[in-house]
Amino acid sequence: MANMNPLGASASKVMAKTNAATFSEKDNVGFYGIFYADKKLFCSGKQITSVAQAANCSATREDGRGIPHICFKSDGTVLLRWFAGANELAQAYPACDVIIAGAHPLVSDGKSVFDTALYSRGMRIANGKNLNVATCHFNNEITERSAGSPHARTMLGISTDSNQKAKEGFMVVTDGDAPMDLFTAAHLMQDLGCKVAINLDGGSASQMRVAAGYTNGMAAGKVTQIGNAQKLYGSAICAVHN
Repeated sequence: MANMNPLGASASKVMAKTNAATFSEKDNVGFYGIFYADKKLFCSGKQITSVAQAANCSATREDGRGIPHICFKSDGTVLLRWFAGANELAQAYPACDVIIAGAHPLVSDGKSVFDTALYSRGMRIANGKNLNVATCHFNNEITERSAGSPHARTMLGISTDSNQKAKEGFMVVTDGDAPMDLFTAAHLMQDLGCKVAINLDGGSASQMRVAAGYTNGMAAGKVTQIGNAQKLYGSAICAVHN
């Protein structure tokens, strides 16, 4: 992760970074979901030049139960959504500046998706009483049914201002001394004031690195790491200064 830097920004401007979407070495996927930044579109670990190349992947399942995404729209607003088919992606991404994939939804419209019946494009996001309901966007199989048990977590959340424009970003990593299930993770991100939030890759993948000058007195570098220092990563979330 030390060598991973954002598209379209200098490495010298990176303040902090965490692991991002669920990573898979075993099937050469690299990472799951859609990423879009600097006018470049990626699907399942590979840059694509046509939305048609995103058909039939985990990010564009026709049943709407694939990978959730936080979309930063060009008008400054931010929303949590799924792409039910490549056609929906084709319609949506041109209106966005950035798209970031996650593993599971946590917060939408400022509320825990597990506590309230919240909907995205007519489909309920999650049912906190039964994480395996097949009529919800939430898909517990994405991380091997680990959502209801405590694990190290990496989360990304965004707050908004009174005009619903993106205001602050929250990159949160919990280590093995403070494992949590997704119910607790959602409450944490809600308490931080997030309008939308997602769960990224967790467990041994959870890591945060912070540059010198941004650590509140802690040593720069790996502030939090759960797994092997040589672990490979397919994607990272970076916070940069202007």
